[in-house]
Amino acid sequence: MKVNIWIKKEEVLSGNITEYHTHIPQVSYTNYVQVSITVDEFAKLEDGVEPAAMIHERNPDTNEIRSREIGKHKVGLGERVYTKEKDLDTLCTEMEVRTGQDFMTWFHKLTKNEQTTLAGYYNN
Repeated sequence: MKVNIWIKKEEVLSGNITEYHTHIPQVSYTNYVQVSITVDEFAKLEDGVEPAAMIHERNPDTNEIRSREIGKHKVGLGERVYTKEKDLDTLCTEMEVRTGQDFMTWFHKLTKNEQTTLAGYYNN
């Protein structure tokens, strides 16, 4: 079972829910979004217990949303843990062996910071 609540948009991004409503707020409703949470998560909100930090991922093929607690998921095939970004030397070494579509696939799996590092290096 899921519970639908309305929370501020910025709290969705931060993951820190400080205020929620079970009905859409009448004042400045454009600043709110509706989210579905589990009964356990709702009980934690009701009790005032801060919920665990969650990651929400959407499968682009099925449009299904998967939620998981940070650190409670083993990395699967094609996924990457972004706990340590690659430095410029590592990126250049990996890039040397990539061509065509293989390069594009590799590049798009980099973090935004890694992409910016490479772009900055080659744009100078």
